[in-house]
Amino acid sequence: MNKYKSRKTNPHRPLPEWKKSVDRDLWEYAKAEFIIKHQEDIIADARADGTKITASYTLQEGSRGGESVYKEESYVIDIDQAERTRQNRIDYRKHIDEAIQFAFHGDRDKETFISRYWWTTSNRHPYIRIALVLEALPFLGRINRNGQVVPNDNFHKWRQGIYEGLADVLGYDRAIKGDIQKEP
Repeated sequence: MNKYKSRKTNPHRPLPEWKKSVDRDLWEYAKAEFIIKHQEDIIADARADGTKITASYTLQEGSRGGESVYKEESYVIDIDQAERTRQNRIDYRKHIDEAIQFAFHGDRDKETFISRYWWTTSNRHPYIRIALVLEALPFLGRINRNGQVVPNDNFHKWRQGIYEGLADVLGYDRAIKGDIQKEP
């Protein structure tokens, strides 16, 4: 009898909500870099248009009333929205950086794991992300009988520890979903 059950008879159980939240935070961190760059491009384009970006208008007697948006005013609004979004993403990245520092006390290997597993590639396929981690941290891998480098038990323990450490620091309650026992 095969001691390893096939995936058909033992499918992976879905990720608990707290792990999904940590994943979402780490993926958002990676996307924030592109959002910041895009917002900076929007700001530069609006300012480089050559149009005066100070809104000024006067409602004259006899003219149609009501709100109207002038080109200059739309530039000001676009720049303001882009600056707010940009600053929001910068603050978000800073918050996640601080959470990682607090959770792992500046452990460079854990930071490398996080950066390679969540931030280096936009491909969410686990085999690609695992290969990137094992390339940088070979002590988390082993060679299987086909000569391929695959993750060892420590790899999975490290990933679980990262999930748990960040969930605790970011305030995701793991006990609610029954993943850990609450102390009486």
